[in-house]
Amino acid sequence: MYPIYYSFVFLTFLYSLYKFKGNLIAFIIILSFYTGLAAFPGKFIENPFKILLILVSLFAMIKLQPFVFNTEKDKRTFIWFIIFSCSFFLSSFMNQNNIVLILSQYGKFLTPFILFFIFKNRLEKKPADFMKISILILLLLSFQIFLSFIKLTTIGITETTVGSIAYMGGGPATIIPALGFIFIWMLKRGQLSKKDWCFVILLIFIAFMSLKRSIWFIMPSIILLFIFYVPKKKLPIRLVWILPLLPVLFYLGVRLNPTLNKEQKMWGSFDLNFVTNYVQKYNFGDANKIGSDKKLGQGRGGATLLLLNKLSSPEKLNWQDYFGYGLEEFVTTDYDNFNESKFGVNSRGAVTGFFNTYISFGFIGVGIFLIYAFSLINYIKNNRIKYVIIGLFIWEYFFYIGMIFSTQAVCILFIYIILYLSKHKEIRMLPIITNNKRGMLPI
Repeated sequence: MYPIYYSFVFLTFLYSLYKFKGNLIAFIIILSFYTGLAAFPGKFIENPFKILLILVSLFAMIKLQPFVFNTEKDKRTFIWFIIFSCSFFLSSFMNQNNIVLILSQYGKFLTPFILFFIFKNRLEKKPADFMKISILILLLLSFQIFLSFIKLTTIGITETTVGSIAYMGGGPATIIPALGFIFIWMLKRGQLSKKDWCFVILLIFIAFMSLKRSIWFIMPSIILLFIFYVPKKKLPIRLVWILPLLPVLFYLGVRLNPTLNKEQKMWGSFDLNFVTNYVQKYNFGDANKIGSDKKLGQGRGGATLLLLNKLSSPEKLNWQDYFGYGLEEFVTTDYDNFNESKFGVNSRGAVTGFFNTYISFGFIGVGIFLIYAFSLINYIKNNRIKYVIIGLFIWEYFFYIGMIFSTQAVCILFIYIILYLSKHKEIRMLPIITNNKRGMLPI
């Protein structure tokens, strides 16, 4: 049934290209959102697709010349990306990684970086053009929802395939709904209509179709923070009806996700103790089988604790701790071939974004990457929104799998949100989306 599913993916790809034909920026964004389509046939299509995306991104950089530094923030962000790039290539070449692998992985960072400055120039010189990019992003998010329904009727509920974004890997299904909600929230200045809330619920359906567990914890948290904490006010009377939906959402998530209920099936029972124990085991291992001193490397939380313990340990670090083990140790290995004992984790699934960066580029690479990431987030003017975004990033990087920067489509959505929120400090002054009858984006 996969060929049928990807026939629909291909049709949405063609429609997107037709709708925004002749537009270079739109072409890059669309390609980034359809990496799953390229991965489905195999490496003979996926690798040329990745190379094409890098080449188009470089062409856009040469043609549009986006690196105009109007502020110190611009200079710092550019410099830290260059330093990160040096760390990336140094670690890769020191570990003798394949050049195709190096370029394909570097493209994940390069394309969003180039788009960040392209978007920024549009925001400063032609804000109306910047706003029109949101039309394309809304379309692509809508296609992810549509493809989730197609997935339900063709290949069924499975973790790996996520819309047009991922073929083998379900990570984007957790972070896309969360960022999608923030995207809708900012477009409407926090004044979401019932139709907007329906769209948010449909975004969660993406996660449901990929058996994502974390979404039932992180999504209610993000929604509550943006309703209460960010605007610094009590819940408006007209939105009181939303409040009871959050525990209902959590309740349904537990019963609908087979891994969160005792029966291990769809629509199993709701047992809060079982859920709590599962979360503990998922993040730090089974407390009944291991002592508290042995939780290092057990689960994703344990993997992060392992590295923090290594950093604070009096034992001398070797050169690979500083510069990494290379891209091949994690990127090209599956669950069966990953060397758990070498890195001290209980499985490949326990590897977080933090641990992945450490394996690939070492602690030096981790430090440089974090400075670069925070230099981007620092563009957000509203401090409360910035703190929520930082919290989301920290959770996703240190306790999840680091999808925000390792998946181009997710990163593009992330940087667009950052730049949109860099426009004004006050929520009521954020720009409002303008209609574009032709649906075209000027270059």
